[in-house]
Amino acid sequence: GVSSAMVGALRALLREPLGVRSVGKDGEGSKDEDGQEVPRTLLVLGTASGWEGACQGLGGLFDEVIVMPLVETVEAAKQVLDNARRSSICLEEDAVGGCAEVAISAGPVPVKELIGMAERACAWAVCEDDNKTLAERQVNAMRLYVADQKREKELFEGMCSWM
Repeated sequence: GVSSAMVGALRALLREPLGVRSVGKDGEGSKDEDGQEVPRTLLVLGTASGWEGACQGLGGLFDEVIVMPLVETVEAAKQVLDNARRSSICLEEDAVGGCAEVAISAGPVPVKELIGMAERACAWAVCEDDNKTLAERQVNAMRLYVADQKREKELFEGMCSWM
């Protein structure tokens, strides 16, 4: 959803036109090559986790909308998960390939969703109590998560088919 705090901050910034108020190193306002004062600019970036939100929600508000492509191949999924593993999530190196294959088996997936799936798999794997390695438990947890999402989608589609 839309963050009311962010909308409020944006509105506060836009209440009055941006004037020339910045001061350069020489103590004067910013100037272009011709010596004309350059007004300050405000760059506003909006994000959406799905292409529908980006195209429908942000398309009319911004001059430019960039949509990140879906992760469609196992190799691309491995790259995303390996990069995420190195920077933020607890996914074992030995689990990257298996988790990538399982995640893509359901079809193309957005980058943010893929990372979220891996984070959930990591959390679920910690709770399993068996003789498997952590990497094996993470891949199994990814399988369970993907299967659960598939069942939810089928259930939702079935519930709404009468509409």
